[in-house]
Amino acid sequence: MRSFALPISLLTLVVYALSGIYSVGPSQRGVQTFLGRPAPMPKTPGLHIHAPWPVGAARLIDVSRVRSSRIKFEWPNDPGHKCYLLTGDENVIELEIQVHYVVKDPVAFVYSGIKPVTLLAMAARARSVSILARMTVDDALTIGRPVIASKLKTRLNKEISDQLGVQVTSVLITRLTPPVQVRAAFAAVASAKADQARKISDAYGDRNRQIPRARANSGRILSTARAKAGELLEGTRGWMAAFQKTLLRYHAAPMVTKTTMLNDALPRILGRSHLVIVDPTKVNTVFMGGLPPPYNQITPTKKGR
Repeated sequence: MRSFALPISLLTLVVYALSGIYSVGPSQRGVQTFLGRPAPMPKTPGLHIHAPWPVGAARLIDVSRVRSSRIKFEWPNDPGHKCYLLTGDENVIELEIQVHYVVKDPVAFVYSGIKPVTLLAMAARARSVSILARMTVDDALTIGRPVIASKLKTRLNKEISDQLGVQVTSVLITRLTPPVQVRAAFAAVASAKADQARKISDAYGDRNRQIPRARANSGRILSTARAKAGELLEGTRGWMAAFQKTLLRYHAAPMVTKTTMLNDALPRILGRSHLVIVDPTKVNTVFMGGLPPPYNQITPTKKGR
C-alpha cells in the first residue's frame, strides 16, 4: 500500500499543476489573477497557464460581442415610477435609451470596482440630463433623437470608457415623448410644423419652376427691346443724316431750300389745318399764320365766281 502512495501523490500534484492550463478563443481575452491581483495585460488567443486554484485564476472575456444596456429614468427606490427630464425651456419630457458597447479593456471591465453596466447607466442618465437641459422641447421632439444619441455617445466614450474598459458603439433613443397629459397638444404642434414644412417645400418648388420661366420671359423681352432700340436708333440716325443734308442745302441757298420745303410741306399742313387769321386792315386778304409771303396772303374770290 505504501508503494502506491508516492505515485498517487505525484500524479495528484501533476494534475493539480495542470489545472491551471486554459485556452483563449479567437474572440476572447484572458484575465489572469495571482493571489487576487489581476495581471496588467490580458492574454491573447491560444493556450496559457496560470497558478492553480486558489492561488491563481483566469476569466475569459468575449471582446467581439456587442453588449446592450437598456436605460430607463425612474425613481431609485420606486422602479415603476417614471422620471421626466427637464428641457432648457422648462418643459418636461420622457426619455428611454439603449446603449450598445463592446469590451476594449478586459482588465478594467472585470475589476473596475463597480459593475460596468450599473456605472454606465448612471453616467448615461447624468449626461442625458445635461444634454436635454441645453435644448428646447421643440428641438428635442423634432431633431433631438440623432443629436442626443450622437452627443451622448461622444461624452460616454470621452469621459468613462477608459474607467469601465468599454467602447460605446451606438446609442439608440427608444422613447422620446412628452408626458401623456400634454401629448395631444404636442402632436397638434408637430402636425402644424409638418404642414408648415410642407408648404415651405411647395413654395420652394413653385419658385424653382417659376424662375426658369421668368428668366426665359425676361430674355425674350430684353431681346425684343434691344431689337426695337436698334430700329429706333437706325431711324434716328437716318433722320439726322437727312437733316444734316437739308441743313447744308439751306446754308447754301436759304430761299430755294425754304421754298422747296414749303412746297413739300404745305399740302400736308393745309390738308389738316383749320386755323385762319384775318387782318382787318387789309380788306379781301386772308393771312395764313406761320407762312412767309407770298404764301401767307390769300385773296378770297367773290361768291358766284
